[in-house]
Amino acid sequence: MSSSTGNGSTTSGFYHAGDGHLCTLENCALRTSRKAGNYGRRFLSCSQLNWVDSKTCKSNCERISMLKNELQLANHREMTTRKMEERSNRRERETHELYVEAREKLKRVRESERLYKLALVLS
Repeated sequence: MSSSTGNGSTTSGFYHAGDGHLCTLENCALRTSRKAGNYGRRFLSCSQLNWVDSKTCKSNCERISMLKNELQLANHREMTTRKMEERSNRRERETHELYVEAREKLKRVRESERLYKLALVLS
């Protein structure tokens, strides 16, 4: 798997990152970190982890901080919405229970009224 580079040297399909890292292109992938501490940094992923670039820059750190704040706000809004939904569901159940109770009471009142009219007619 060797080929000529034109300057007399040959390559054998190995990648060298400049820091002693040596692996084949088949098992080494260039990736981008999405984790907070290293957001946006590129690294080689194979048998060992090797960073290709320098530490996360200040603008990325500021972006991470902003995203964390947005996440906290979104979580707070979600929690508030869930509490409001629970309260609404509880009130809906209570209202339904009152409705069922009122219907039963109305049935009893109508039955009492019917019996009173019947008693009035028979007397």
